[in-house]
Amino acid sequence: MALFSTTINAPRVALAGLLAGALINLCDIALLMLMDAEPWSAVLRGEALTGSFALPLYRALASLIAGVFIAWLYAALRSTLGRGAGAGSIAAVVTWILAHLYAAAAVATGSTTWRVFAVNTGGLLVGYLVGGIAGARLYDRTPGSSRKPLMGRRR
Repeated sequence: MALFSTTINAPRVALAGLLAGALINLCDIALLMLMDAEPWSAVLRGEALTGSFALPLYRALASLIAGVFIAWLYAALRSTLGRGAGAGSIAAVVTWILAHLYAAAAVATGSTTWRVFAVNTGGLLVGYLVGGIAGARLYDRTPGSSRKPLMGRRR
């Protein structure tokens, strides 16, 4: 049995990945709004850090790329891990770890603090999980599967 699937449906990966990336973005925005922008600005000022005008664009683009990677990894691993939310969550967590290893290096070099890192990456973990589960569901959806029989089996 191979660890990775040899047949991956590229259009479905793209579609599921864009959905996952959009959900990562929505969760990221919602969690930052939940934390309220003014206290977050105060945290950045307290840590002597400043934001860039390109940061929102970068985060949105990085989330879309991460969503496509989650969908591709899910498609590659589902033959081994099985289908569904569990495999989607595993693909999301692996992607999250890979995406944020470099960000942890910024803490190690003193460019940012653990607090800022934890707030940024913790909120994104929620988005990655939501995106991974939704992307897995969309990838596995077959055309016409939403039409269920009223009673009994399909004929």
